[in-house]
Amino acid sequence: MKRWLPSIFLQFTIAIFLILFSLISARSEKTTDKCFINNNEIFSMLPGRIGDYEKAATFKSFSSSNLFDYMNGNAPYYFDHGFVCLGVQEYRKDKKAFLLELYQFKCRNEARKIFSDETTGSKNKFNIGEDGSLERCYLSFYQRNYFVKLMCFDEWQGNGAESERKQNIQMSQLVELARSLEKILTERTGKNLVSTTSREAAKKAFFKENKHIILIGASYAKGWPLDEIAGMTVINKGISGEQSFEMLSRFDEDVLSVKPKAVIIWGFINDIFRSKRQEIDAALQRVKTSFEKMVKLSKDNGIIPILATEVTVRPKDSWKETLAGWVGGLMGKESYQNYVNQHVLDVNQWLNYFAKQQNLLLLDLQPIISDSRNVRKKDYATEDGSHIS
Repeated sequence: MKRWLPSIFLQFTIAIFLILFSLISARSEKTTDKCFINNNEIFSMLPGRIGDYEKAATFKSFSSSNLFDYMNGNAPYYFDHGFVCLGVQEYRKDKKAFLLELYQFKCRNEARKIFSDETTGSKNKFNIGEDGSLERCYLSFYQRNYFVKLMCFDEWQGNGAESERKQNIQMSQLVELARSLEKILTERTGKNLVSTTSREAAKKAFFKENKHIILIGASYAKGWPLDEIAGMTVINKGISGEQSFEMLSRFDEDVLSVKPKAVIIWGFINDIFRSKRQEIDAALQRVKTSFEKMVKLSKDNGIIPILATEVTVRPKDSWKETLAGWVGGLMGKESYQNYVNQHVLDVNQWLNYFAKQQNLLLLDLQPIISDSRNVRKKDYATEDGSHIS
């Protein structure tokens, strides 16, 4: 623990480190592998008609054994995220249709991850479930360990007032169907479906009291399955592939407008990955400037800024990479991994200095998951050597 951390935040900081350590080494909260979709327990409760759209007499269900029949190449992605089963219900009106897909996963965090990946880049948040998104003819949300997609297929042509009116009616009906399913998922308490009423009530109370914390960053942040820290609800604002200046560019919308109690600012490795070697010095200076500005914006708006050190990478987990690194070492060549890691460590050193200078909280993540050579431990790296397991 850093001696310079303000004592008033000591207990809070310890809680963050303990949660991080346990999340890296442990699985998310588990619910059940039993499918509650393929026996029509949920779909039978849906309304028989939405507007002029009539519910199809039968629905389709898929398990891991036949999911390929429905989505082909994308099935392994769902398997990797704890897929249990899928139910598909159609509502039809002539040549037009609503399609409802209800996915069940083993745990809530997997449903949240799928929702986050499916809606990356979308700014049209919609108040449904635990988090929702609404686009033209596409509505999605997750609730507990369920992920929901609703789509409409239409033949509206042109941009005239009449076409827009019909589209608005159709979208309102899509929302009506989504609300019906949301209510069913919520009310099935005691019948093997977990109600989110208590969790949502607590979450609303936290928001009302301004007790929430934002995590902003790139893919590392996006994949961090935190629900809360020290009693504060976590809002994940990680976007894969982003650089520090891109985090700064959306800081006003994604952080300041939400008015959190605190914000964790994590990630600059993409600045290194995407910079040409001859331009690396300018890229690293831009990192420092971006962090300085985000910290200032936080302080100016009464938000506690918490910095986090970046984590080093390791070679890809393959014999080719191992051999290439060995041959390169014999020839006196610096590996790309060492090149990246050295710049990561240099900026981390600056973050430590900057945090001490500004009296900021710092999550020093690098020493936790690296070895004595400052290389990411294998247990904490995916096969590409970069992303966190």
